[in-house]
Amino acid sequence: MKINMEDSEVEYEEYKIKDSVLYEKARKAEEGDLQAQYDFASHVLRNEIIDGYDKGMIEKAIDCLRNVAINGACIGLGALALGNQYCYGKHVERDYRQAITWYRTALQANCIPAYYELGLCFYYGNGVDQDYAKAFDSFMKGSLGADMNQELLGDMYKNGDFVDRDEEFAYVLYKTTYDKILKSAGEYYSYLDSYGRLSLRLGECYLKGIGTHKNIEEANKYFEQAKIFKKESYSWANPECNDRETVRLMEHLNSTPYPIDAVTEIKKESNYLIDVCLVDLDNENIVDYSSEDYLREYFTSVKHMLLNKDSLLIFYKNMLFIYPQLPCFESDSLFIDRCKKKIKEFQEKEK
Repeated sequence: MKINMEDSEVEYEEYKIKDSVLYEKARKAEEGDLQAQYDFASHVLRNEIIDGYDKGMIEKAIDCLRNVAINGACIGLGALALGNQYCYGKHVERDYRQAITWYRTALQANCIPAYYELGLCFYYGNGVDQDYAKAFDSFMKGSLGADMNQELLGDMYKNGDFVDRDEEFAYVLYKTTYDKILKSAGEYYSYLDSYGRLSLRLGECYLKGIGTHKNIEEANKYFEQAKIFKKESYSWANPECNDRETVRLMEHLNSTPYPIDAVTEIKKESNYLIDVCLVDLDNENIVDYSSEDYLREYFTSVKHMLLNKDSLLIFYKNMLFIYPQLPCFESDSLFIDRCKKKIKEFQEKEK
């Protein structure tokens, strides 16, 4: 590798790095700095810091990611990024099994976003047998760290995949997650992929009356947001970088004349509330619980967790009881350890 300063730009191989700060990352990456290797590889693979495209440069970036992943550095983000390279086959040959291996490596380093990607593999059967139960479970765990998995959980409730079909709850998940993004991301909300995905889903809800009343004005508003986002977001240029439900909605939006004709049918607005009580299994006699009982309590606990973060202590306690009884999910000792840790944190706060 050749690195020389020249006119405030840096020559790297036969191309020029555009930013002196990133030049420093390239230099530190060569010295073995794992964080610098991750930062450098991320920028190179997005082709943001080089003029042109060079196979040797890409291979160097992949090697950097692999080194970061193997060493468990950067809280698993290197393994996650490497998994995405194999999953979407952009700079390496697509290999779903390799992708899943690296997603699980990322989870070992407590990289919560890897649950989302692993869930997609189970949901669509990429590299593994299609398994809605494991997909739902992965999306649920991912939503504990952020709200960015909730549109996929919403899809599963809307379609009745593994869970009972519940269009009203699907709409509530889409809308509450969308509102949280607007509130938490500030002026940068429009740069988040989830903003575009949720805009598409809310537009369809209002267009077809899925979980809410039909409202053409609202549908047009969300579809327009999705169109603007698509134009500004590089990631939507490649449909394979999105889940298939998003691709379907994108294709529907592109094929539909805009604005859409007015909808005449109106569905009465309904405010969805969870109509079942959250049971604290720690205080219940669960000796006679069946697998169906545990699964019912799992669904109930997840619904409360998704809509009411105040009930998280009970949620984590319930998971400790429920998980050993549900063989439909993957064994996840890391998640059990997280539950125990969270319970301890909550109890210490209460003291």
